[in-house]
Order: sequence, then C-alpha cells, then structure tokens
Amino acid sequence: MKRRKFLMAGLASAASPMIFARSKMLKNNKNNPIILSTWNFGLPANEVASKVLSEGGNAMDAAEAGARHAESDEENNSVGYGGLPDENGNVTLDACVMDSSGNAGSVAFIQNIKHPVSVARKVMEETKHVMLVGEGARQFAISKGFQEIDLLTEKSENEWKKWLTTLNEIARRVSENAAVSWEVLEPEGLINRAPSLVISWKPDQLHITGNEIAENFAQTSPRIAIGSFDRDGHSSISINPSQMQPGNKNVVIERLCETLNTKRCKRPTDLKDATADVDGEWAVTVNYFTSTSNHRWNLRQDGNWIEGRHESDQSIQDICGTVEGSSVTLRSVFNQPGDSIDFIFSGTVTNSTIEGSIHLGEYLSATFTAIHHPEIHVRQRINVPSGPPLAT
Repeated sequence: MKRRKFLMAGLASAASPMIFARSKMLKNNKNNPIILSTWNFGLPANEVASKVLSEGGNAMDAAEAGARHAESDEENNSVGYGGLPDENGNVTLDACVMDSSGNAGSVAFIQNIKHPVSVARKVMEETKHVMLVGEGARQFAISKGFQEIDLLTEKSENEWKKWLTTLNEIARRVSENAAVSWEVLEPEGLINRAPSLVISWKPDQLHITGNEIAENFAQTSPRIAIGSFDRDGHSSISINPSQMQPGNKNVVIERLCETLNTKRCKRPTDLKDATADVDGEWAVTVNYFTSTSNHRWNLRQDGNWIEGRHESDQSIQDICGTVEGSSVTLRSVFNQPGDSIDFIFSGTVTNSTIEGSIHLGEYLSATFTAIHHPEIHVRQRINVPSGPPLAT
C-alpha cells in the first residue's frame, strides 16, 4: 500500500486521536505552526503540542506529545488509558503517524500498552514495516522498552455495565409486545465500541418497517437517532446507548412502546401497473451539495420489480426496486468495514430520462439524472490456446 493512501485509511479508522502537525507555515501566516485535532480532548492536546514546538521540538515530537496526552486522559473513553473495552472486556488501541517525507508507521489492535502513538513512531523510525497488528505489535512494544499496563479503568468498566443495564431495561419493556424479539450485541471489528440493542419483528405483523420508525424518530421531537434494517420480510432497529444523557432512557422507552404497540391497518400489497420500461443501461449523474459523481445502472425489469447492478465511483453493488406507473424507486447499499451508505433513489421516468432525489441517510440527500443508453453487445470469437502457457 502506498504510504499516502495508508495515511488516509489509517486516520479514518484509528482509535487514537488525530493530530496533524505541519512544519511548513501558512502562506499568509509564516511565523505560526498549525496544529489541528478533533473532539474536545484535542484542545488540551493542542496545548501540549504547542509547548513542544515553542521549546524547539519538531512537528513529529509535537504530534506525538499531543496524542500521548489524550491517551493518558482517564476521562477520555475513546482512546488510551480509560478507553472502553471490546466484547471480551479488553481495551484495544490503534495509532498511526506520518512525517513530512511520507514515512509512516502504525499499530492496530494493540493491548496493554498505554501509548500506541509512540509505538507507531518506533515502527516508522526503526523498522521496514508500515503496520504491526495485535500480538506482534505488543511484542514489538515490549522489545522497545514499553511497559505493560491494564488499560481498563474502573470507571470504563462501570460505564460499560451501565450501558448493558440500560439496554436490558429497554429490551424488557419492548418485549411486552409478543410480536417483537430482541438481542443485545457487543461490538466486533471496526464498529462503535459500545453494545447495541437490536429489536426485530415482521413488518406484516406490525405494519411498519424499521426504516419508517427511524425516519419518524429523526423527524419528530425530541429527535432520536437509531439504526434500521429491512430485508427478506424482516425489520429491525438498533439502539446505541453511548450518547444517552440522564433521562434519555425513559424517553426512548416511551417512544418505542408507543410506536411498536400502535394498531395499524394492513397495507395494500398491490402495486400500480408499470407504464415505464427501465430495462437496460443507464448513465447516472449524481449531484451532491458541492460536487457531482458519475454512476451507472444495469437494470432488469419484471413487471413492477427491478433488480440489477449499481456502479458508483467507489464500488459495484446490487440494486433493486419497483416501478409504479412512471415512478421508480431503487435502493442499493455501499458497504465497507466500519461504514455503509444507503442509496435510495426516487424519480420519475420521462421518455429516456429518470430524474429525482436520493436519500442518503446520515449523509443527507442529493439529486440525480439518469439517461438511458441502448445496450450494445459486441460479439467476438474466443480463441482457445493450442498449447501450454509460456513459463514466467
């Protein structure tokens, strides 16, 4: 992996605070170095980094010192000493650094080491590697004189237990509805380091979907952010307690019980006859708030139903949807470790064009224009090699 690409990927996923320090000055501010960090705990980290620079340290020294300050903060439960545990009760940490020459080093899933940012710097300066992971990263740190320490503080452990208690209380209340089931999931991989409650049901029993509940909770007051999932005749919502404030639990319980217990009429299942034909290749221009992107659809229509392939500028994924009259609704999901983006297209067919809007969930919305391209199939004879391949 090229080192600059590594930096972008590493900073996007690292649990260690992101602190960028530059030895070059801004064009119109030549006497002051620039230090950037994220979240509230980044402010005191900036002060530590600034002090290092004022005493003659270089940009790497300053960035490391600032990150070490955040890693030492017991009140900061996202990184370092006091960080929240994973599903097995272990605090696992990541960090990455890069210098002005593009040299980089990182560690991931390292345990019992208080300052992974300093280990990452050792990887960069004293090895030929770019990343060490897990037990290998821990052994390397010990070989370089880093002391092992139990990173799970009593406060973090109690916070974790409090979250589990909150989720189990919510689950107990909503399970009074016999149509729902629930499960408390503990985090895995790159997802948020907090447990979550998943509540599931069949939409043909409650006559409402998970996406509809999530949308309703987001649009009404008080706003409640929840996850949702609808597929293969099953719906679910997920609740993460990590951002809940005192008193929020009762509000969530009240809204959930009211929503899940509301009696609704059975929905009509018949679709309006399709008057539009969307079979084939479509060139799609997506207009975001500040930019545009070129996508492609390859669609197959069977009456009201559509399935096919969606090529975005990031990936290729399945797409499915419906046609009612001249109205088209399509959905595809872009997945990558730690994140997913729902593309929900809603538009109207006019001649060989579909125009409409895209719902992107937490990424807000966009508009699109799709133009139908006649499929051109190039027929070409396939030649079968007559002998063994040349040695390489």
